[in-house]
Amino acid sequence: MSQIRNSYRTLLFIIGITVPVCAVLASALYKMPSVGFVTILACILDYYPLYLPGGVQWSTSILCYIWAGTEYGTMAADIVMTMSCLVTFLRAYHWNLRDIRWFRYFVTLGMFQVSLFTSVAAFRIAKGLPDVLQSALVFSTFEGVNILLFLGVHWSLGRTSSGWSTIRGFNFLSVAMSSLLFVLIGRYDHVVVSLLPIGLLLICFILMWQQYSRAVKSSSEVSKKYQLIANHTDDLILLVNTSGDITFASPSHARLFNKPLDEIVGQSLYTFIQDPTSVRAALHAPHACTSQHLIRLQFGDKVIPTETKISPVYSINDEIECFIVVSRDISERLRQQEYLLQTEKLAVAGQLAAGIAHEIRNPLTSVMGFLQLLREHFDQVAPESYRIVWSELVRISDIASSLLVLAKPEPANFRDCTLDNLIRDTITLLEGQAHKANVYFEAMETPDVTLHCNPGQLKQVFLNLFKNSIEAMEEQGGLIQISYDVQPESVRIEITDNGPGIPKHLLATLGQPFYTTKEKGTGLGLMVVYNIIQEHHGSIQFDSDGIRGTRVTIKLPIIQS
Repeated sequence: MSQIRNSYRTLLFIIGITVPVCAVLASALYKMPSVGFVTILACILDYYPLYLPGGVQWSTSILCYIWAGTEYGTMAADIVMTMSCLVTFLRAYHWNLRDIRWFRYFVTLGMFQVSLFTSVAAFRIAKGLPDVLQSALVFSTFEGVNILLFLGVHWSLGRTSSGWSTIRGFNFLSVAMSSLLFVLIGRYDHVVVSLLPIGLLLICFILMWQQYSRAVKSSSEVSKKYQLIANHTDDLILLVNTSGDITFASPSHARLFNKPLDEIVGQSLYTFIQDPTSVRAALHAPHACTSQHLIRLQFGDKVIPTETKISPVYSINDEIECFIVVSRDISERLRQQEYLLQTEKLAVAGQLAAGIAHEIRNPLTSVMGFLQLLREHFDQVAPESYRIVWSELVRISDIASSLLVLAKPEPANFRDCTLDNLIRDTITLLEGQAHKANVYFEAMETPDVTLHCNPGQLKQVFLNLFKNSIEAMEEQGGLIQISYDVQPESVRIEITDNGPGIPKHLLATLGQPFYTTKEKGTGLGLMVVYNIIQEHHGSIQFDSDGIRGTRVTIKLPIIQS
């Protein structure tokens, strides 16, 4: 279907290219001073368009096309069309040739050429009819074919609804007036005598045009102010008709979604909303009123949560003309709410941790002391039981220690320390445990950088991350790779393992208190890691495809040498 639509526009484009070619040939082969005069007249009429009541523009230059086509043939009319259309496009693009969309120009010429051929054919066929009926048939044919071609162009662009809205504003008074003028011109043998009634009509319409232009100027000044507001607001403003089609989109859409406004205007509002149920109900309610909605706008791959206000605009007859849809991006607000929620959870977790750690450590100390006194009895009865009981009590003690760190972090005792010492000491501490699990370290040469840090806390960070990697690869063994990237003000440390990885949907929950994927984990280790890195004004990020391997990236500020 898309190929057919593109072919339609391409066909009109090719026909449009033949128009200036025929115009050049006609100018070279035939000397037609009257056609030159009519061409100048057509350009003037396009530069100073006349307006009918209601603000509808009357395309008086069509008179020139039809006259040249019926008197001298379509090649002569091509001269008139080429120049008058060029004047219209130059006027629309502020007389800048480089800004003109030439494809659109030639498509327009193609539409006019097809309309001209059919209207001239109608003129030849209807020669026996009265002059008024013949003229009315010619101009109706031109306008009718042009409307059909115009709708076809909008269909090929996928904007049929906006094409119909333009057609609905068509005023058939222009066809009637053009027909009458054409009859007047044909009935007078002498050009000078025919200028009198035509001149009077043109003077009347020029007066109407001046009156309308003053109203347009006043209206444009008001619209410029509103346009200025729309251009400099971050709110997303849409005008939507009663069918739900977008008729205006503020430039903030292009800035936020990096999408041209042409691809938004003319489309249905519902196509850009993930769940349009509430919005659809608001637009089609029997008694529409201003309503608030929380919706998610989606333009391409970008999805943004918004707070949206929909307000109906009523006409003088108390009928809904359109709706104003104003949306505000609340992504940052939701992030702040999430942050506050996380902070409250941390505060509660800290209070809970302090109470639990205090209550556990006192009886635990007594139990561990008496267990050591009874070790000889265990050795005689069940030596293995002692080791198991002792290791479990040590684990309880470690959990209590983690709870205390969570509840009351160690006071920051910062000093200068080289990164090499921190990494080397941690690897040395864990190398034996790693080799037992058939896991090996592969580290790049540590860069000569100095950190202003708490060495004990940073060692705890690396110890926790290395232990996680070792435990993840205990069954099949593997490799822990450590690499570095020194930047002017920071160092980036990457720790990569080839374990089973972390499922993608769990990455966002890492660092939350008491959340763990391990069978015997506490969910406190990574939380402490996040807190320490934050205290050192750094950042930490976990990446994994959920199938194989995990990469941890730590960024820490360094002391400038």
